[in-house]
Amino acid sequence: MENGTMENGNPDGNGIRTKQGRRTLAALGLLLAATLGAGAALRLEGGHTDASGTSSSARFTAPPGGPVRLTAELDRTAVLASGDRQVRLELAIGAEAGAPVAQRVPADVVVVLDRSGSMDGQKIVFARSALLALQSALRPDDRIALVSYSDGARVDLPLQAPDEMRRAWAPIVAGIQPGGGTNLAAGLDRGIAVLRGSQSAGRAQRLVLVSDGLANVGDYSPEGLRTRAAGVASAEWVLSTVGVGLDFDEALLSMLADAGTGNFYFLESAAGLDHLFDAEFSLARDTTATGLELAIAPAPGVEVIEAAGYPLDRDAAGRVRIRTGSLFAGQDRRLWVTLRLPPGASGETHSLGRVSLGYTHDGRRSEIALAEEPRVALVADRERALGAVRPEAWARSVAVEEVNQLRIGAAAAIREGRQDEMVERIEQYQADTAELNLRFLSPAVSKELRGLDDLMKDLRASAAAPPSAQSRVAKKLEAEAKAGARPGTTLADPASASAPDAK
Repeated sequence: MENGTMENGNPDGNGIRTKQGRRTLAALGLLLAATLGAGAALRLEGGHTDASGTSSSARFTAPPGGPVRLTAELDRTAVLASGDRQVRLELAIGAEAGAPVAQRVPADVVVVLDRSGSMDGQKIVFARSALLALQSALRPDDRIALVSYSDGARVDLPLQAPDEMRRAWAPIVAGIQPGGGTNLAAGLDRGIAVLRGSQSAGRAQRLVLVSDGLANVGDYSPEGLRTRAAGVASAEWVLSTVGVGLDFDEALLSMLADAGTGNFYFLESAAGLDHLFDAEFSLARDTTATGLELAIAPAPGVEVIEAAGYPLDRDAAGRVRIRTGSLFAGQDRRLWVTLRLPPGASGETHSLGRVSLGYTHDGRRSEIALAEEPRVALVADRERALGAVRPEAWARSVAVEEVNQLRIGAAAAIREGRQDEMVERIEQYQADTAELNLRFLSPAVSKELRGLDDLMKDLRASAAAPPSAQSRVAKKLEAEAKAGARPGTTLADPASASAPDAK
């Protein structure tokens, strides 16, 4: 997705342009794919040869160098020179085969709690209950701190272990009274200061920011708040955000969680806070590596467009850095990176560039890199471009990257009142992708395209719905799409929150 526009799935960039034609072709594609089943798609995947008729590598691995592994796979090995020239690379991060099981480390978690006036009533009751429940869930070597914010922010409890806080915890929690505005920046600043003043080697450190409303006091600019969250990531800590109710800004909290390499949760009520607090402690204790940072040094003319919604930090040398947080025991994290080749003549082959992963393990910074740079050819013939598509990888990119980008776009469209425009965009995507799937016959793609019918129903229904219902749908879509675009990162129980993007 670039500049708010979803690129279609047709390699020659030509779709069916009439609404009736789109719907007819989409229905035909769905019917054929569902009827012919999974076997055809699996047969097409084997024995790949690129569009020029020579064997082309599509899978890449970093040589072993520690407890973390990095692999990659292209969704195609050639693109049409006259088309959009886009290619997707799936990156997988996990524990190296044979690596020892991660040793659990003690956790430092700072809860940054909204106590503005809008938290009055059941929200503050549930929040107090969740905080009290945390005491019994802590291990002897864990530490917790509590920061609360309204017009300003204060440290209610500095970082303390369970034995140190046992008598003070209940009176402190009971003393949290809602009132005033929402100075989210002040809460973040205090929470960051608590961690900065208490750093200890061998401990996993996280902030959990809870808000039920819009930041309206202090520095509430998205740029200022994002800078704070990025500072958390730079320190190799993690910032997770929890939106409670229907009045918070889901785009802002989701952005802060991405910049802070943490989780974004949506809770319609505060009743699930106890589970989320406990989950954050569990994630911190199971940390295998911290400060995961993918780095792509694109070859000349190659453009990095998107990476599963993560912020793309570009340096003066043109390298793109993608911070993805921490790696936990048992994780197999995956994300799709979308790149565009430079214009060129048919027959040219372009390197995408060097792909590496930096991380910290046992206090030491390490880096691994793919052994070879992925290469993609430019071709003039549409049939040869289609022959270079890897059906199973392409089907995953549709299900994971493209459909979830549509969900994120739908959430934004609901917030901005552009539901009809988004429905048209989804219909176009449905038709173009169904046309391409006539060749690959992927049941997985057919299933995703049918699911888009429900997304369009939600969009149409939201146009006439009251603001509270619109807010609920937008928040749910935002949380689900972020989680869906990053397979392998969700560790918390999805029944307790709306699709937590856990990392």
